[in-house]
Amino acid sequence: MCTRYPDLAGTGLSSGDPVATVADAVSHAGHLIRGQTVSMRGGSTSAPPIEIAVVLLVDRSGAVLLQLRDRYAPVYPDVWCLPGGHVEQGEDVRAAAERELWEESGLRADDGLRLFARQQLSDPHRIKTYFYGSTKARQEDVVLGEGAAMVFVRAEEVLAREFTPGSAEMITRFLASPQYAALIRPRGRVSEHRPGSRYGR
Repeated sequence: MCTRYPDLAGTGLSSGDPVATVADAVSHAGHLIRGQTVSMRGGSTSAPPIEIAVVLLVDRSGAVLLQLRDRYAPVYPDVWCLPGGHVEQGEDVRAAAERELWEESGLRADDGLRLFARQQLSDPHRIKTYFYGSTKARQEDVVLGEGAAMVFVRAEEVLAREFTPGSAEMITRFLASPQYAALIRPRGRVSEHRPGSRYGR
């Protein structure tokens, strides 16, 4: 079953946001990209979907911030996930992602959060909106606000753990995306010995 969204009004997203493409959608998850949702499997539900805002935060080394849910979590205890949580009634989705990131880790993205993709899960019926951003923060800057642990994990080690539904598939897409590549691309350094500068004399 497919659900159409004529626009992104009320979500805090704009059509100009960079997003992943539909072409590489994986079999275990459906993704809403530029207004179109492909569900994980058929069927319908009368209840409105639960909106969840999720953050893919990358440090300067390319490591991704992950949260280990504690044993008291009402669903999926002792399982890894990304920082994020439910969007409150009337709350902007991007604002919810920023709030959840701050509440759970004490961190903020240096240049704000940008849309990566939306993903519809049907069991339970949830829609997860993924944002991404970068930070100069290090592990010692993390302030654990929720869960058993909140750690930056090297990209090559991220998937070697059990995740909440849909998370591993979207993380896999993100790590292979141009958005992630742009975040970890080395920035050019300006030489201190530029011709004509006082350092070059």
